[in-house]
Amino acid sequence: EQSGLHQSGLSRPRPAVLTMSSEASQPSSIGEYFGAVRRRYMYVITIVPIVIFISICAAFGITPQYQSTATIMLELSSVPKDIIETTVLSYADQQIEIVQGRVMTVDKLQDVLKDIDPYPAHKEWTASDKAQRLLEDTSIERVDPVTLKPQTESNAFSLHYNNPDPELAAQMDRRLAHLFLTYNQKVRTEAAGEAAGFLRKQSDGIAEQMREVDAKIAELKRKYGDALPEYLLRNQSSADDAQRQIDNLQQQILTL
Repeated sequence: EQSGLHQSGLSRPRPAVLTMSSEASQPSSIGEYFGAVRRRYMYVITIVPIVIFISICAAFGITPQYQSTATIMLELSSVPKDIIETTVLSYADQQIEIVQGRVMTVDKLQDVLKDIDPYPAHKEWTASDKAQRLLEDTSIERVDPVTLKPQTESNAFSLHYNNPDPELAAQMDRRLAHLFLTYNQKVRTEAAGEAAGFLRKQSDGIAEQMREVDAKIAELKRKYGDALPEYLLRNQSSADDAQRQIDNLQQQILTL
């Protein structure tokens, strides 16, 4: 129609308005979906095999990672905190930070790497590089001691270590757990020694106070004798007997 108007020169061409129904623009049945797929089959037969091929290559090409987990449950101190507030450690709140800050250090892990090499394929790495990689592959999370599910507040935590070799993963995870347990035993022994020394000092102080009190009581008994409060009932009974005797004597005097 537009081309005919241009050729005749009768009027200016008006743009054609194309209206489409929204219902017709979207497939309304499964058959229409299949029809759309058939019309675009070139995309399907081109992209789908490529995606499958890439997935297979990734599955066989990426090195698998095996995770070994050791769960450690902390035994809380048996001494109440209100007795030795300054020496009892809050293990449930601080132990993870202690492990990461004092045990899981590059220097200490280098000593572990002398016995077990978790990355034998990387000969070019130094001991410091392997220790740093060991730190990156190790994670700690607090878990429930029964269900082993992650939990924010708990006295148990899991030590996870990832390695391409399952045997090395298990060996290194056991060694890391042993490293922690050794350090924990050392800390608890030192804490117990400090607590025992504190209690011994307090016991000696209390014994000295008791000796001083006993000496003061002995001096009071020697000085005041039967006038002490502990003899109050006996003295009161003696006074009552004496008063009764006086009354009897007065009665006898009146009779005479």
